[in-house]
Amino acid sequence: MAKTYEKRALMTGAGSIYVDFMETEATKDTPPTYAGAVVETPSLNTLDATFDIAETQVYLSNILHDDLTSVRSATISLEAGYLPRDFAEEAQGKVPIGGSWALPTNPKKKPFRLAVPFTDSNGDEYIVNFPNCTLSPTDISGQTQGEEATEQLKSFNIMARPLPYGEDNFVVLTLDMAVEENKTLDRDHLLENGWYDEASLTAVGGA
Repeated sequence: MAKTYEKRALMTGAGSIYVDFMETEATKDTPPTYAGAVVETPSLNTLDATFDIAETQVYLSNILHDDLTSVRSATISLEAGYLPRDFAEEAQGKVPIGGSWALPTNPKKKPFRLAVPFTDSNGDEYIVNFPNCTLSPTDISGQTQGEEATEQLKSFNIMARPLPYGEDNFVVLTLDMAVEENKTLDRDHLLENGWYDEASLTAVGGA
């Protein structure tokens, strides 16, 4: 029996936040289009994505016949210093009133794409791309400044849903830049344009 030894790098950090509004929502036959006005913000503290999964074990003739799994969505808890100026307000459905923003009783959320690169101890990156997200209305909080100023971070609750395009409706796509065949891909293009299937990955990943 052949034996292999594999030692991989550990994740050590999370990079910038990349967001871009969706202009045209996807259908089964038509991919989404994005505004192309991606904004990078170096403001991320933590990101935790929890998947809503339905699992059903089907027994027939006294044995396990199928183990069915359905990924319905991902709830992303994001703690950051800020998002791009006016992005959170527009995404959660606030409306402009003069130079201010107002939250209506029935806000119309604006979908967007979210991507974040995670770094490992070797300096390689692991890119996480959510192609279909919405932002819940955010709470307002703050505290007084004492003798020493401390950072006051904000919490954002993001829902990533399956992209209704093609045969497979993906919730999230990930790419490990440490894999040799991925090293030829352009990480800036991937983060700035995103991808949602093999064809779009090939299109945006070229150097």
